Amino acid sequence: MKTITIFITMSFMASVAFAQSPLQPAKDQRSVKKVPLVFNKKSKFALGNKQGQHTASTDEYWINWGDTRDLIFGSTAVAYGSYLFPDSTVLAEYGSNTWAYVDIHSAMDVLDVKSDDWLAKPGFSWNQFSSYTVDSLALWYVYNRTNPNASVVDTVIVKTYADYAGATASNLYNTWTGQTWTQTYFQTDTLACLIPKYVFSTNSPNPGSVTMVTVKIPLTTQDSSANIADLVIKLPSIYNVGANKILFTSFTYKPGVAYSTGDSIGGKKLNDFRFISLEEQGADTYPYYQKCAPAKKYWCDWNESSIVNNLTRYNVTNNSWNGYYIPLWAFTKPYGLEHHGMWYKVTSTTVGIKENEAGAGLQLGQNLPNPSTGKTQIDYLVPQNTDVVLEINDITGKKIMSINEGHKAAGTHSILLNTRELNRGVYFYTLKAGGASLTRKMLVCE
Repeated sequence: MKTITIFITMSFMASVAFAQSPLQPAKDQRSVKKVPLVFNKKSKFALGNKQGQHTASTDEYWINWGDTRDLIFGSTAVAYGSYLFPDSTVLAEYGSNTWAYVDIHSAMDVLDVKSDDWLAKPGFSWNQFSSYTVDSLALWYVYNRTNPNASVVDTVIVKTYADYAGATASNLYNTWTGQTWTQTYFQTDTLACLIPKYVFSTNSPNPGSVTMVTVKIPLTTQDSSANIADLVIKLPSIYNVGANKILFTSFTYKPGVAYSTGDSIGGKKLNDFRFISLEEQGADTYPYYQKCAPAKKYWCDWNESSIVNNLTRYNVTNNSWNGYYIPLWAFTKPYGLEHHGMWYKVTSTTVGIKENEAGAGLQLGQNLPNPSTGKTQIDYLVPQNTDVVLEINDITGKKIMSINEGHKAAGTHSILLNTRELNRGVYFYTLKAGGASLTRKMLVCE
């Protein structure tokens, strides 16, 4: 058996009441080994290769939260692998000759594009007004085929849906805000995380009345990889995500052969499938969440990952996490895994102002500094004497302010803009002069 990845699992204390009692993470019960950051030669999304490239004509990106956190903190993420299996009747190796029943049965990833942290990625500038589409996903995995029968086909089942945070009528999820952390990495904030509901009979999320897209991906000998590889998942149709909606993606694994209690993963009967999760700010750290600010347009940061373990899957307890996905960072404390290796191919559909370059001799420079935390300078050139106006619009196209520069002589000029008057976010500034106009984008940070 190839033992390149092992994951921490733990019993979970049964005294959690959502939005009431503090979270009670479990104690460590199994050893932990980090996944070597070795990628299959076919892998498209390796750490350090900053994906999510901006395409000016389409606003299209491949994005991953762990990669973004790594970019912000400037440190390489640490990867762990987790066995994934429908129930806990089979054994897997957790360390040298250490065997235990598999604990994780379903995993979920949450994508929230309105988080300020996405602004760290070049070209990425969406907020709560942004709508987008998703047509493909990519899941990091390790898949060791130890069954000698090449005709065996295992399956990964992926389910995707979207809804508004707080839309309790849809029966999607609850929110848990019961623990105030005092560590500096939490900014002494009360964490708020989404708790998607879980359905035992289907081993999958409960999307309520929301449309859920299901894709089944067969795994054959061609997908076998001892190193981290990408399972690229093409959705059957383009999935539309409206403004301020959050995307949920779950994935489960189904073996292609029958199994019995006591069978082992990685033997000659059951192949070994593991998904990859990240510890994004370095070893033994905790997640970093944007503080909740209800009075502002940027609300809580909902980007996170979660899992279903045997307590939820087998209805061990009627309180605690029964019937819900468990936030990954809670299940793995103190090791602090924050996010799965899930990538999304997203395309903006927001109708708003776009940047342009053609201005009939008019020139408009990029504001400096950008992002701006106070004053920023905008340089421009007019080819002839003319009246000049600078307009500031938000990402939806709404005019925020207008600055009348008056009549300017031909040549180069500068405008000093005080961005403290603007909320944090993405804006477009448009220079209008002599019947022509030019537009550029700027970022404002607090």
